[in-house]
This record gives sequence, C-alpha cells and structure tokens, in this order.
Amino acid sequence: RILCNAWEVLTTFESFEAEPEKTTTEQHLDPSSMLVEKFHEVSFSFTHEDILTTLLMEVNRAESKAHNACLAGKCLKILCSSSSAARDHTKALFGLESATRAEEIGKVMNARLQAVCGGLREVLER
Repeated sequence: RILCNAWEVLTTFESFEAEPEKTTTEQHLDPSSMLVEKFHEVSFSFTHEDILTTLLMEVNRAESKAHNACLAGKCLKILCSSSSAARDHTKALFGLESATRAEEIGKVMNARLQAVCGGLREVLER
C-alpha cells in the first residue's frame, strides 16, 4: 500500500513534467518507463523481492482479500501501462491469467475488484 501511494505521488509530481536530460543509454526510454524501471529497482533494493511478483500474489488472493487484490491490481495497472518491460514481465508471471481470474471473482464479490482487474487485463492484452 505504501509503495502504491509512493508511486501515485511520483507520477503526479508536477516538476516531473520537465524533460530530463537524456544520456545515450536512456534515449530509447520515455520518462514514465524510466520511472517505472527505477521504482522496480529501488523497491527490490529495499525488500529483496520483486514488486511485480508480490503484487501478483495479492491479486491471486482476490477470493479471500478482495481489498488488497484491488489495490495490488491498481498498482500493476499503473506499472504495466507505463512500461512495456513491466508489462512483459507481468505477462511472464501469468499476470493475464491472474487478472482474468480476479476479474471473474470480482463479478461475484466486489464490483471495484472487477473494474480494476478488468482494466489490468486490458493493459496486459496489449
């Protein structure tokens, strides 16, 4: 939850709109993709766990913890929308299947879960 809130602050920070100076290794990445990669790197250095794997575990617990799954799905949607590398990694971790399953659970149990995981599924289908 803290990382999700931190991510939202970073993505809405006004001074971030200024174009950063690009180096030769960063020229092919857009600013939001660079931010996601840095976020992924920093979160791993703090927790020693892959944040995408952790968030997917929460989405997979949708049946017992719908609120947590909804928040994790929201974070994953933001990360995967902003970075093709995060999207590809999430797909490799069976994220599309997890999002689809959580969306189905949401249809029965929780409309917000259904909406969030439906949005995540759409992002991962790209």
